[in-house]
Amino acid sequence: MIRHKLADMRTKCHAAGLVLYHDAWLADRHVRCGVETSMAKLYVAEAAKSVVLDAQEILGAYGYVKGFDVERYVHDVLAMPIIGGSSMIQRNNIANWSGWSR
Repeated sequence: MIRHKLADMRTKCHAAGLVLYHDAWLADRHVRCGVETSMAKLYVAEAAKSVVLDAQEILGAYGYVKGFDVERYVHDVLAMPIIGGSSMIQRNNIANWSGWSR
């Protein structure tokens, strides 16, 4: 069970990196990438939250102990979907810029 959770966590981290590298590649070529950056912000924030909470679950009580890295990561990652535009705002941006009606 833990091996599968770790495999999923690694996959999410890898996918998040690929999304970010793709956006950086577009921006480096001065291509408009507003939709892509909103998708990256949304995916990376949600993936990071999932990975950190899974790590906390794996570590059990140690995931809550002050001074352990995971406890700090949980504290930091819970703000990620809010800072720089909430996940809901990113979803609105993606829908609006994709031309989908309300």
